[in-house]
Amino acid sequence: MATKETKTANQTSEVIEPVVAEPKTESEPTGWTVSVNNSAAYCGIGAGGVQFANGKAEITSKRMADWFMEHDGYTVIPKK
Repeated sequence: MATKETKTANQTSEVIEPVVAEPKTESEPTGWTVSVNNSAAYCGIGAGGVQFANGKAEITSKRMADWFMEHDGYTVIPKK
């Protein structure tokens, strides 16, 4: 019967490099302002739980910004 050899990180000769997240580029926005067209006084919760006050919401999620851009009735302005 064959035996299985087990090595710990200290016993191996492999170099393990850390995973580093790539920094955001300068062209990527850090947030978006979403405005409700035709209802400047709207106050309430919109799609995805986004809170609107006086027809505007400040968001940081690119996914939600994309959703609002894809649907009629909203204006999305990127912020840096």
